[in-house]
Amino acid sequence: IESNPASEQILGMPSEEHNRRTCDEPTWQIIRPDLSPMPAQEYPAVRALQDNCAIEGVEQGIVRSDQTVRWIMTSAAPIPLERYGVAIAYVDITDRKAIEAELHTARDHYRLVLSSIGEGIWEWNCETDRVHASPRYWRILGEELPGEVDVPADVLRDRIHPIDAPGVMSWLQAHFNQRLPYRPELRLRHRAGHYTWVRTRGQAIWDDQGRPLRMIGTIEDISDRKAAEAALIQREQEFRTLAENSPDCIMRCDR
Repeated sequence: IESNPASEQILGMPSEEHNRRTCDEPTWQIIRPDLSPMPAQEYPAVRALQDNCAIEGVEQGIVRSDQTVRWIMTSAAPIPLERYGVAIAYVDITDRKAIEAELHTARDHYRLVLSSIGEGIWEWNCETDRVHASPRYWRILGEELPGEVDVPADVLRDRIHPIDAPGVMSWLQAHFNQRLPYRPELRLRHRAGHYTWVRTRGQAIWDDQGRPLRMIGTIEDISDRKAAEAALIQREQEFRTLAENSPDCIMRCDR
């Protein structure tokens, strides 16, 4: 019956045409958030009249005459006067939908990067003393979890090898107090009971008073490298033992 100038701008049609159309007008092209066509019986205005109640917060995509889509958040309520029908209010949320789409894309890229680098991601909230860790983080420790998990920091501190714990704390204090790089190598207890060598790197975020608010970092499984280093040290020790105890003359020469 009536529409305002903002409606003309959002829908891309003059009020005369808008007021002429009925809810089952075939030229309406309205879609759901999943991009499928929305039938007339799902329109908030129709539902408000049929159920005689207010319908709030329905997302609709309006395909305009230039084939662009304007996304609106629609609410409708029956007018408590005979033959007055329904009042409809909607807000243009096209920009918000575009931002949401960009966030979904960024989130997909983020997950792709996480799955490709082979490192676990962790975030420690220094104020609540809780750690948020990625699925890859938990897989390194032998835990198969469906998604990111938030746990008290003590759950992870208890997994540090007792010999490595003082060194990790020294690295942490040097990072917090002197802002030195944080990248210790340590052993974490695997679910199976043995210890896994990891290299962790992190960066704190401080407030205006220099207090650490949170810390974000990664862990990488370096067990294979540590095993290779141990084997190399063992071979070198064996060679030295052989050389020092052999009755024969043994020497090494460069070119």
